Amino acid sequence: STPRILRSSRLLPHRARCASLSPPPSSPCIVPFRLVMGAPPLHKALLLELFGNAAFKFAVTAVGLLATALECGGAPAGCTAVSPFFLTLMTIFVLIPKLGFATGGHFNTSVTMSAAAAGSLSVVRLVLYTGCQCAGVVLAMSLIKTLTPPSYHDRVSAPSSPLPPAYAAVLEFAFGFINTLIGLFADAFGEYKAWWVSSLVIVQILVSGASMDPTGALAGAYFHQDYTLLLEIYWIPSLLGAALAGLFHRIVTKHFLKLAGEAKTTKQKERIEKKVD
Repeated sequence: STPRILRSSRLLPHRARCASLSPPPSSPCIVPFRLVMGAPPLHKALLLELFGNAAFKFAVTAVGLLATALECGGAPAGCTAVSPFFLTLMTIFVLIPKLGFATGGHFNTSVTMSAAAAGSLSVVRLVLYTGCQCAGVVLAMSLIKTLTPPSYHDRVSAPSSPLPPAYAAVLEFAFGFINTLIGLFADAFGEYKAWWVSSLVIVQILVSGASMDPTGALAGAYFHQDYTLLLEIYWIPSLLGAALAGLFHRIVTKHFLKLAGEAKTTKQKERIEKKVD
């Protein structure tokens, strides 16, 4: 018999999830390496994506603006602030484990796309999650615009790249693929996977300057009401890269399960042969 594949999306340890099956599986319960993309009740998931993404984008933007205010005082115009960039990176580094992994929320449409392509999320949820994530961006940036003095508005980053559009799109595709692939295989990093994934995200930002988050690019575009090349550079390439990562993960997982099943069958045959001898 082939190993029973556990498809549970509960955020429980692997052994606990295997033990929770009823009736207990007669063959080993295999949980392949993957980021468990939580699938709670739909209304809770949608509220999580809406307010979680709003909190994420609000916190990242607000920290950058506060750092600018502390470094430049009340005259941000012409001030070259250094601290906002590093404090923003630190905020992202902390929020990914403490808000993303802790709640099971995606807060990134690329992550949602990769989960759907990997078979962990339905198309309906993909569409609804994306809508709620975008609504969260609108909520966060509306609050930022309301609470921030107009003199600081130009300090909110709009999506831009020093590269030609074609090269920028390729960059988003490549790092969208790498970033989501790391997330899908996060279980391979063990107990501290959340911090490892967060560290790798920061490294990718420093190395490439890529957004790797369509709703992150949408935040700046919505704030400045400038959507130039938003879809062509920051949405379509990133989502295509994430979809490719999900398909790759699905193929690897299928191969892993096939090998595991063959290994189990071989062991069973060896045991039978020993008993016969």
